[in-house]
Amino acid sequence: MTILIGENYGVATPCGRVLGYMGENRLRRLRVIHPHFENAVYILKLRYSDGVIYECEIRSGEMPVDGSLLRMEGEAEAQFFAYVTHENEDGTENICVFESEIFTVEIGGCIDGQAQAIPTYEQSRDMLEKLLAQFNSIAGKPTAVSFSTAPIAAAVTDAAQIPELSQI
Repeated sequence: MTILIGENYGVATPCGRVLGYMGENRLRRLRVIHPHFENAVYILKLRYSDGVIYECEIRSGEMPVDGSLLRMEGEAEAQFFAYVTHENEDGTENICVFESEIFTVEIGGCIDGQAQAIPTYEQSRDMLEKLLAQFNSIAGKPTAVSFSTAPIAAAVTDAAQIPELSQI
């Protein structure tokens, strides 16, 4: 998919509005042709029909379409932003220097209807923390595990104590 963004904030999608199809993962690249600003970070925000908003960084005018973006069939609203980091006495702040019009992209279904969206990093981390907590409670170890504060190695201290999956 190619998105053309003009200096007048207008948006065109000359090759269609299809971002991808459910179940795809990194099969497509999104190309964004946009105005350039010095030291800017370029972000594409997607808002889905359930209100969830994803932010994706555009680097060198392209971005891989990850399976987590293709999370539900239907239309999603999209908007392109350019942010510049500004230093001041209170620290740093991101200032929006460009904001495109809102436009829609389409996410198609799959023919068998069984494709699932690929979970985001955060969803995967949360699920792994829950699984490790359950495993540790079965093994009689403390159940508090957080990847934000403890390395993975701390969750499993001795590989010899890990039972095979068939034993769980």
